[in-house]
Amino acid sequence: MATINTSPIIKLDEDAKRMFTLQILKQYYTKSIKSDFYRLVELLTQLKPVFLKTDNYTLLINPKDKCVLTNDIDKITDLFARIDEDVSFDSIFCYETLDPESFEAVYNKMCENDSKRHSLTSVLWRIYNEIIPIDICQTPHQLLLKIRKMPNFSEIPSAHECTSALLSSCMLEAKTLDELEANFQNVHPSKVHHIFLLSLLSGIVDVDLMADSFHNQMKTQSNLNSSNNKSKQGDDPNSKQQLDKKPMLEYEKIVADTLAKFDRSNIKKQQTENKSGGFFARKASQKATVKETDEVSRAKKTGFFARLLNKLVN
Repeated sequence: MATINTSPIIKLDEDAKRMFTLQILKQYYTKSIKSDFYRLVELLTQLKPVFLKTDNYTLLINPKDKCVLTNDIDKITDLFARIDEDVSFDSIFCYETLDPESFEAVYNKMCENDSKRHSLTSVLWRIYNEIIPIDICQTPHQLLLKIRKMPNFSEIPSAHECTSALLSSCMLEAKTLDELEANFQNVHPSKVHHIFLLSLLSGIVDVDLMADSFHNQMKTQSNLNSSNNKSKQGDDPNSKQQLDKKPMLEYEKIVADTLAKFDRSNIKKQQTENKSGGFFARKASQKATVKETDEVSRAKKTGFFARLLNKLVN
């Protein structure tokens, strides 16, 4: 059973979550997913509203409210199903990113034309389900899957009958692909992998927890590689330099930057507290010095030192 970290080391903002999702695709699913797919994921997961249209059909994605407006979700889904090596996304759809004013105008016009509102997660699930191959090929990993919320399966007629049970098992306890395969032995592994990826892309997973497991996996692998290299190459300084020059992954940079910010903020807090304590200590010392100086000045003015010297001489 996977060990669940209920307090992930970092909290990713929405843009970092997008970067993480793309990193997972590139890291583990390159053999199954074509390069044009990455651009589509970037488009459908960006933080601004996106308007897609054909001659007859329209789709408005509102990421802020997690909803979609469309005049025919079934036809839109069928159009996405046509995308493959020979048919590109650009050959089917025209699209644009909308500013707030343009979004309001498009939204109002679509409402006037009786467009229907749908859950964003359900629509993304349906779209990606048409594009991602069933016999998905992925590099083995130990990422933790924890479901934050269940999709509305009444809006996903194509969902496999095992999908609900599989996702429900990941709501209370995070699981790896190996654990899911062991728990659902009657489901083909490629289908389990398919559901895993659909969950990530549709936005129903705990991304922070998955990112934390990714970071731990990379850290473990890095330590293992480092140990293997040291055992093979000894203490050769040139070998160590080559290891140090290994380029960081995009997400590793996010982790490193976030941890660095966390450390800097703690250091800054400590420095502020030290400075604060030092300030009062210095002020007290300065007051004592001023007081002592004032007393010496008064003694000089009253002739105290002169009288004392006379007494000592006589």
